[in-house]
Amino acid sequence: QVGGNILTSADSGATIENATFPTVKLTPTATASAPTGVEGALYYDSDKKSVMYYDGTAWLRVSQTKLPGISKSYSGSFDGTDDYIDVSNNAVVDYFQAHTNHTMSAWFKADTAETACIFSLDDDTGWHHNNLIYTKSGGVHGSYVASGDICSTSYPMTYVGAWHHAVMTVTHSNSGTPTSGTSIAKLYIDGEERSSSGTVSTTTITNATDYGTIGKYHIGGDSHISGMTQTGGSPGYHFDGLITEVSTWNTALSSSEVEAIYNLGTPIDLSQNNGGYGASSSLTAWWRTENNANDSGSNGWNGSASGVGYP
Repeated sequence: QVGGNILTSADSGATIENATFPTVKLTPTATASAPTGVEGALYYDSDKKSVMYYDGTAWLRVSQTKLPGISKSYSGSFDGTDDYIDVSNNAVVDYFQAHTNHTMSAWFKADTAETACIFSLDDDTGWHHNNLIYTKSGGVHGSYVASGDICSTSYPMTYVGAWHHAVMTVTHSNSGTPTSGTSIAKLYIDGEERSSSGTVSTTTITNATDYGTIGKYHIGGDSHISGMTQTGGSPGYHFDGLITEVSTWNTALSSSEVEAIYNLGTPIDLSQNNGGYGASSSLTAWWRTENNANDSGSNGWNGSASGVGYP
């Protein structure tokens, strides 16, 4: 409405001169206190620093559109005792180099609040250059270790009994060159950046052989990750619950790309660019757990499941 007149589609393209628009102030409101959704309603989210609108089903950022979800029938079920998926693939895989920017992602639904590993990878068959996303009783964590220097992130939350999406990105000051420099790890939960390690001095390496597991911590004797020190060198910290749509990229996804792949709680097709997601060409592995441990990415680096069910 301008100067007492209401603009309609018939006014499209018209020039508005000397118009006075009334100012409307939206009260800053935290995400957790979002108002009851009425289609077309608006509020300013003080956590997301954005005006939100309700599309009839969910609160979206103004200019945000929910993308089509990918067909989903199964998830990987882990018993918390001895189930896991080995993604080492006979040590012939290279999901990302430790000295390059990279991303790892997983959807999970935990049955128990405990110290347990969702997804772990390393670049030297040991704990000197490893990446992992894991839970502890009070929240979700992500860690990147380079030559013993650690980029640590954590987000306090209640996570049991509901699906959540966890992403860890790692960026290097000298990405692409194995050398001394600095690194930053960021942890995203449900599409939002929740924690950053800050800038950490690191020394990176190059190694074309990666090892890892989904559903347990695959490294024995790790003394760098708080609460994850192995007993007697035996890998463990098995996850109790469901894990699915686990993926890696040899680039650090941007915050808008992380938001896009979270997609308001609906997984998307990672092999196709869509909306704010444009990193399909950097996708190196994608274990969908659709009744198997196969890699749905272009590399075909299938995992090997031990005891995992697919409800």
